[in-house]
Parts: sequence; structure tokens; C-alpha cells
Amino acid sequence: ALHLLSYRPRTEHELRIRLHAKGFHDNFVESCLRLLENQGLLNDHAFALAHVRSRIRFHVRGRVRLSQELRQKGVRTEIANRAIDEVFNDEETSEEKLACDAARQWISRQNQSSRNALVSTDPEANRQKVRRRLHAFLSRRGFRSDAVRAGLIEAEARARDSLDE
Repeated sequence: ALHLLSYRPRTEHELRIRLHAKGFHDNFVESCLRLLENQGLLNDHAFALAHVRSRIRFHVRGRVRLSQELRQKGVRTEIANRAIDEVFNDEETSEEKLACDAARQWISRQNQSSRNALVSTDPEANRQKVRRRLHAFLSRRGFRSDAVRAGLIEAEARARDSLDE
């Protein structure tokens, strides 16, 4: 178990699965996990905090996606939600702000015709197509609809600014 933890932090669930896969018996696995927990080497809440911090700094994600990722790693829903709330409060950020950051990154990677279409009033300009693509991008990253709307507004403002330059 210590060897597995030396590579990267793991959740209790991940460690339990790995130890069972290596052939250890239930009683041994449970006592090992309790010992690691008592010594502070295994803590799902600390794991969740670190994971959420990393994700909002380097791979912008919304609350829904963060919660899904943590649950896939075996973190209980209440621990995941508490960790997400704590990090958002500590970092003084909101899902809307993160969606705007993601939308700015997305629009900066688009070609000029997509940026033009996003702010065009011409019905032939594919404005709705570009908006749908951005909406899908933000939704895949786990942003809720209110945050997606904020991201769309930010992208349009960014596209408008790029036209003015």
C-alpha cells in the first residue's frame, strides 16, 4: 500500500481495489487501510481538495465534471461536494468565472472566421453553429447552464474585442 501511495495520492477506494487485485484478503486490506488512515497517509478529503485545486488551475472544469471525476475515483459524494465548495471559496472563484476563462481559451484557439461569425448579425455567418460548438465545449467540461451562458457572453465579448483590434 505504501508503495502504491509513493507514486501518487490515491483514494481509499482505489487502494482497496489495487490491494484486492494483488490478492490480499479482505481483513488484511481493511486493517491496512485503517492503519494508513490513522497515520494520515490516506485521506479522501485531502485527495479531493488536491484534485479539485489541480483541475481548476490547469484543466478548467465545472462542478459537475469535478464531482464526476471524484466519484469515479471512489470519493463519496458528500466529501466531493464539500471539497469543491471549499476550494471554490479558498480560491475566491465561481463556476461562472471558470467558464469565462475556458471560453476565453476556446475563442483564442478559433480561426478568425469563427470569431467573426460569433459576433455577426448576418444569418449566413454560422453564428448559431459557433455558439453550439462553444456550448458543447463548456458542457463537456462540466459547467452548468448558467455558467455556460456566462461563458458564451464572455466569448462574444472577446470576439468583438478581437475585431476592434
